[in-house]
Amino acid sequence: MQAKDTQDIEHKKNKTGRLKKRSDFLRMRHSGVKWITKHFILQKAVAEALEKDDCVRFGVVVSKKFSKKAVDRNRAKRRLRALATEVLPIYGEQACDYVFISRHGLNDAPFDVLQRDLKWALRKMDCVHDDKSVSQRTQEMDASRQRKETP
Repeated sequence: MQAKDTQDIEHKKNKTGRLKKRSDFLRMRHSGVKWITKHFILQKAVAEALEKDDCVRFGVVVSKKFSKKAVDRNRAKRRLRALATEVLPIYGEQACDYVFISRHGLNDAPFDVLQRDLKWALRKMDCVHDDKSVSQRTQEMDASRQRKETP
C-alpha cells in the first residue's frame, strides 16, 4: 500500500497541467515574464495561491496570424504541447505557469531545435538555477517511469 502512495506522489510532482481559462491567459499576459525565441514566445508567471499544487502548467496560443489553415495551426499546437510535456517537468519551475505563443517557422523547425530553444529561454528567464537540480529531477522521472512500466 505504502509504495503505491509514494508512486502517486512522485507522479504528481512530475506532472504537467494545462491552462484552459481565458482569465489564466490574461493573467499571464499582464503579470508574467516574457522571452522571445525564433519559433515561439514563452511567458512565465508564478501560479496563483489557490492553484499552487507543485505542478507545472502550460497553455498554447496559435492564432490565425500564424496560418489561415487549421491543419497548420493544429500541427503547431501538437508540437508545442509535446515540447512542453517533454521539457517543462524537468527544466521548468514547480508551481509556475507557462504560455507558448507560436511564431512563423515553428512547423518547419526540427524538434531538437525547439527543445534547445525552450531550454535556452528557461535559462534566460532564470528558471533553471543549477545543473544538479536538473539532473536530480531527470533521475527521479526516470525512476518513476521504470516503476510504472514494471507490472
